[in-house]
Amino acid sequence: MGKHRSRSTGMPAARARCGLLAVALAGLSLALSGCTLIDQRTFGAPPPPRPVPVLGAIAPAAAALPVDPRVPLVRIAYATPDPVFRPMLDYAVHAAQARDPGVAFDVVAVMPGQGAPRQGAPAMAAATPALPAGAADAASVMRAIMAQGVAASRIHLSLATDPKVSTREVRVYVR
Repeated sequence: MGKHRSRSTGMPAARARCGLLAVALAGLSLALSGCTLIDQRTFGAPPPPRPVPVLGAIAPAAAALPVDPRVPLVRIAYATPDPVFRPMLDYAVHAAQARDPGVAFDVVAVMPGQGAPRQGAPAMAAATPALPAGAADAASVMRAIMAQGVAASRIHLSLATDPKVSTREVRVYVR
C-alpha cells in the first residue's frame, strides 16, 4: 500500500510539471515566432530600379543615378596592375551559393570620373578613358565566378563611374 500512495501523490505533481513545461514551451515558441535569421538582406538595401531607356535620348549628366547603395560582397581595387583576388572571390561565391544555390551576381566595374553612372557604352567611353581597362577587369571577375560553376545567365555586368574612387575597382553584389 505504501507504494500505491506514493504513486498517487506523485502523479498530480508530475502532471503539474508537464503542464508547466508545456506552457513554457508554448510561450517560448510564441516569443520566437517573430524572429528571422540575420543575413545580407537584413543589412543591405534592395537593388535600385533599373532605368528605362528611351530611344534616341541620352540622359544628361545632371540626372545621374546615385552610386549603388548596396554593400558589395567583394570589392576588388585595381591599385596594382594585377591584384590577387581569386581566393577571396572564390570563398565569397562559395558562401553565397551555400546560402542560396540559385543566387545571381551583379559585377560592376567602377571607374573614377564625373560622368553619369550606368550610362551606355558610347557615353561612358566619352566620359571615362579607362573604359576598356574597366570592362576587361569586370570580364575577368565574371570568368572567375563562372569558374566556380555559376551560369553566365546569373551574372550581370555593368559599368559605373564614381567621383569618390581614385582607382578602378570591380564590385560584386548579390542579387
